[in-house]
Amino acid sequence: MVLKALAAKQFSRSFAWLAQCPRCVRNSLLSELVGEAVVLLHCTSLHQFSPDMDILGLVDVPLTLVLVLLALVSLYIYVTWTLDTWSSLGVPSPKPVPIFGNMLLAANKFPFLLCVGNDHSFYFGRDPVLVTTDKDILRELMVKQFNDFSSRYLQDYIDKSSRTLVSVLEDMANHRQDVDLKDVYSRFTMDVIAGTAFGLDTNLLKGHDREQQRMVKAMKGLMDNATGDNPAFLIGLSFPFLNPVLRWLGMTVFPKKHMDVFKACVQSLVSDREQEAEAAKMLALRKDSDGAGHISSVLHASDKQLTESEIIAQGIGVFTAGFETTASTLRFLTYSLATNPDVQDKLHKEITDVIGDGEVTYERLAEMKYLECVINETLRMYPPLPFISRKAADTVTIKGVTIPKGVGVMIPIFNITHDPDNYPDPLTFRPERFESDQDSFVSVLPFGFGPRHCIGMRLALLEIKVAAIH
Repeated sequence: MVLKALAAKQFSRSFAWLAQCPRCVRNSLLSELVGEAVVLLHCTSLHQFSPDMDILGLVDVPLTLVLVLLALVSLYIYVTWTLDTWSSLGVPSPKPVPIFGNMLLAANKFPFLLCVGNDHSFYFGRDPVLVTTDKDILRELMVKQFNDFSSRYLQDYIDKSSRTLVSVLEDMANHRQDVDLKDVYSRFTMDVIAGTAFGLDTNLLKGHDREQQRMVKAMKGLMDNATGDNPAFLIGLSFPFLNPVLRWLGMTVFPKKHMDVFKACVQSLVSDREQEAEAAKMLALRKDSDGAGHISSVLHASDKQLTESEIIAQGIGVFTAGFETTASTLRFLTYSLATNPDVQDKLHKEITDVIGDGEVTYERLAEMKYLECVINETLRMYPPLPFISRKAADTVTIKGVTIPKGVGVMIPIFNITHDPDNYPDPLTFRPERFESDQDSFVSVLPFGFGPRHCIGMRLALLEIKVAAIH
């Protein structure tokens, strides 16, 4: 009984503190619940505990009710604690709903991105997220730092895959077959990634054996599930603490059946490397540097032994960064050239003048300014990702906007690239708008920028350029 009395007193103190909390005072329902809890707990803590009362249950019943009330109030506080973040900072946002925030709006996807608008905010579950299209704020948040690479092997492998791509398309045209660009470009990008990242010669463009089909299906399955259409994706992103429960229920972003295929591929690669004889290590390292792939380089980069999970994570990261995004950009580039013959003719003339019958080299690619404009305009009109996000490491104030520590910042790429203030007549495909360097900021925006820009950006752009030339 003494323990019950002490517990009641402690709960009473806790609720008395809550009753004075500014957030609770601003919420009338929460204030009323806390007030009732304070009264009940205070009365319970002062109650004279006698054997007769205990037998009659006069102590147990009120305390049980109060504990239930405590649990309900605690839950309510947890799910609503952050929902006045933006109103307290004077930043407009749609009215959030407890637990879901503004995620119910996201069910409409594209309209949701437009309705949150420019320089706005919303709640992803209970997490406050700032939406901004202000270029000065974006530059401040994501300092430009680009990593150049110039591996000759990458260029040669992409050139080889691009020639195979043209051969396949010509063969389909000669036989008057319908061309599924999504399938063809997906195979092309997977061939390039498998070769440059893993050192594997998959030849998916021409190969149709069962094992290759399984690999294509698995990668498509991984990409299809890593979207907002997957309930596990939305729930896990909105409520991270539920991820263990989702895994226990078998609800994951990456389905096990697809992951098993991918893991088998990575395990086979690692096994091949590990079985190389000690005397051939230097040869293996030389082969890696000549083009055995990114994953092999990671394996030999240091004395640290990577776990199987770390290696698989590297592979997943490379594939997800460069598979569907590059394939979709190539599809939209093809569509844009087909529907704008004047642009196609101008680009063809530049390719003929610069490349001719010669090889595609970095130096010649650098001379092709109009090709760069065409790709930039494609990325502007059809960004591979609708938005990118960052999280504030510390509380910062930029241009009068305070971003609390830990708050996410969403950068709506589509809004920025389709804003008439940024690009007059935004629905018209006009590569010439990128002939000045002033818009270079937006040309890399779909890949992110700064220290955490997409690791496959240079590879993706090289892949798109070489494929377009061929």
